[in-house]
Amino acid sequence: MNDKLKKLASTISVLIVEDDEFTLDIYESIFSKIFFKVYLAKDGREALDIWLNQSQNIDLVITDILMPNLDGYGLIQKIRENSPSQNIVVLTSVDDFNEMKDIVNMGVDGIILKPYDEEKVFSVLNRILKVIKSKKIMKRQIYQLKLLASQSVQLKQGVLKQNKEKKVLIEDSVLEKKVQGKYNIRKTFHNAVADDVSSDIDYLDMENVDELLSSLNKYESLLVNIETKSNEDIISVVLESTEVLTLFISTLKRFSSFDVAIDASTNLNEFILNFDITYLEDKEKKELFFNAYLALFEDISSWLDTMFSGKESGNVNYFDASFANTCLELESIYMILGEDDESDLEFF
Repeated sequence: MNDKLKKLASTISVLIVEDDEFTLDIYESIFSKIFFKVYLAKDGREALDIWLNQSQNIDLVITDILMPNLDGYGLIQKIRENSPSQNIVVLTSVDDFNEMKDIVNMGVDGIILKPYDEEKVFSVLNRILKVIKSKKIMKRQIYQLKLLASQSVQLKQGVLKQNKEKKVLIEDSVLEKKVQGKYNIRKTFHNAVADDVSSDIDYLDMENVDELLSSLNKYESLLVNIETKSNEDIISVVLESTEVLTLFISTLKRFSSFDVAIDASTNLNEFILNFDITYLEDKEKKELFFNAYLALFEDISSWLDTMFSGKESGNVNYFDASFANTCLELESIYMILGEDDESDLEFF
């Protein structure tokens, strides 16, 4: 048994769809020893019923193509209509180029050729399970960061209210002491280490860094005194300032170490593009938002300085989480954690 594969599959569930009972028995006997949960279906229609009832619990679908009632093409299409991100592997004995091309065009994650060959099957699964595992970890991290961001916003709102009642100036040093969470993000990750990404930096292929710096400087100067402007002008500047996030996301994607920050930045970008003018009616939330937004720009500037001026990788795990937390904190000012979030996820 492949121990590495078994470890990868230990928390992953799989749905196997195969109309040949002998082949289905082979997969069940082997996969039941390595996967957390194995679901079985003898045709596409049965598989679809199982998937619709258990879609939140099924990480991977492995399906045959030629089946009665509903074939593999139809099954994949139905699944994709409900979940474009569902990981799917196809079982097939087809070796025709055109048919193989049709299978690939369905956006599957892999193809396992029949008859069963353990070495080939494990090779395909090893690659796909690593991707699934990474997605699950990132999803947990994002949820944890949402909790921390939400708690941080609530604490900041409390501090603002207390100090305004006392009519005293809120100093950053006081606020920083009151708000715990953002700079303790690393505690949510077991054995976080500083990945060395310096070898990934191509300093000759970073033409958009200058553009990003220019955009940062432009919008930082506009945002500093933005609260004195009319709400219409504020919205205009806020929408335009997403140029910074777009350029930053593009820069982050050149590396393989900032998945959490990329995901959080992308979601924040979408949130700001849909920023509602009514959000500006609450003065306390408005103040919190722009303080955090400027802090976000400062974080980007510091990251650029570290990576491209100092040419040091730093602790990328820490930046990944810390920056994502700032993004989520911005959203949390106007949003509350929804019931659809995975509140049962364990902390690392």
